[in-house]
Amino acid sequence: VAEVYEIQESYNFSVPRLDVQCWCDCPGGMDTCSSSTDTCTNRRTCVMFHVSDGNTDGCGIRIGRSEMCCSVDVVPVVGGRGERLFTALKLGTPRFIATVRIELVRLRLCVDTTA
Repeated sequence: VAEVYEIQESYNFSVPRLDVQCWCDCPGGMDTCSSSTDTCTNRRTCVMFHVSDGNTDGCGIRIGRSEMCCSVDVVPVVGGRGERLFTALKLGTPRFIATVRIELVRLRLCVDTTA
C-alpha cells in the first residue's frame, strides 16, 4: 500500500538575515531612547521595541530606571553565495495505491491404491 500526494503549489525561499541593534539609555543623561524612538525610518521589514523598566547596572547614575530601545530588521537574502534555498510544497489529498499479489498453489494428493 502506498500513498501518493499531488503537488498543488510550490515555491522556493531562504531564511532571512536579522539585523538587531539595541542601546541602553541610562537615567540622568540625554534621552536617546523612549517609546517614540524610531530608527526603522518607515522600513516595512523593521520593528522597534522599547523597554522602560530596565536596571541601572553599568550606568554612572544608579538612581531611577534605565530604558532600552531595539530595532529588528528582517533582511531578505537573495542570490548570495552559500545561500541555502528551501522549497515549500502544498500537497493535495492522498491517493492510495495497493498492489495485490495472488499466488495459486496446486496441491497434489497422493492416494494409496495398494490397500
